[in-house]
Amino acid sequence: MRSFEQITQTRFSIDPDNVYGTGVCGKAFRTQKPCINHDILNSVQGRPWQQAGLKTGVVACVAFPLIKAGNSVGVLMFFVSKSWAADNEIIALLARMAENVSFALDNFERADEKAKADEQKERLTRMFAALSETNEAIMRARSRAELFDLVCEAAVQGAKFSSTTIALAEPTRTFFVSLRRTGQMQAR
Repeated sequence: MRSFEQITQTRFSIDPDNVYGTGVCGKAFRTQKPCINHDILNSVQGRPWQQAGLKTGVVACVAFPLIKAGNSVGVLMFFVSKSWAADNEIIALLARMAENVSFALDNFERADEKAKADEQKERLTRMFAALSETNEAIMRARSRAELFDLVCEAAVQGAKFSSTTIALAEPTRTFFVSLRRTGQMQAR
């Protein structure tokens, strides 16, 4: 089995009471600080991963928290040699990578929020357009049937509803009577 397959099948936890949460991954997540295990094969902290380390040749691990909006959301882990885990410049570069990923996560969140706000603004704009067209229909209609036609059309075209129906109650019936239906929005 290749080393990345072995590592992806290895368990990691954020729970400090779980044996798999006592390693660098769980600690980095909980403390929001980088954590290094220089010797997975011979440390108490690395005991749950010793078999995976023996199979893959992984001897050291560095974990950096991924932080979004001030909260840990994950961990970026690097499985490295002992010499890399002891090199402060390498650790600083790895930390910068984790910071960049965290920054990107925050930006994606902001982009999603902006897209939702833009979508909401567009919906409101369409609703106001439909309201305006409905008011215009009330002023222009010369009959009840024409009013219903114009109002339904305004709702479908302005608000981009898939269909609109006007139904009225009649004193002798238990069900509404549908007077006007407008189907799928027509292309403009």
